[in-house]
Amino acid sequence: MGSRAPLAVAALALAALAFAPSAGAQVRLLHDSFSTAYRSPGGAVATGTRVTLRLRVTGGKPKGVTLRVEAAGRVSNLKLRRRGSIWSVAYRTPSRPAIVSYAFRVSMARGALWYGDDDSSADVRTGGAGRATRLRSDAFKLTVYNR
Repeated sequence: MGSRAPLAVAALALAALAFAPSAGAQVRLLHDSFSTAYRSPGGAVATGTRVTLRLRVTGGKPKGVTLRVEAAGRVSNLKLRRRGSIWSVAYRTPSRPAIVSYAFRVSMARGALWYGDDDSSADVRTGGAGRATRLRSDAFKLTVYNR
């Protein structure tokens, strides 16, 4: 166990450096699935509802941002539009009840970052703010119920 701890610390340090696109700048991403500033309307939504999803990007200049959505066995990639530091997209929920999974992919000059649920055991429930990673990990969830 003693030999793995330094490797884990080194891996975390390298991951943190990977998010810095240039000297002194660090990309910061934020989406809070509990806040209507980032997901509107909030909470569970009826089938066929238009949901606006937003991601705040600071400290770097992305080439583009896409939203990866998985629902009822289908995967979609939607392009987000930028207004200042906020990137947004309107997503129409499926016509049948489903649990929709979504994560953001931020294209940078030096690769891509994914932003999804942090799946923290400290969370009372999943959702809220997420985390940025180099690999796609846990996605945020959106419950779609029958109208």
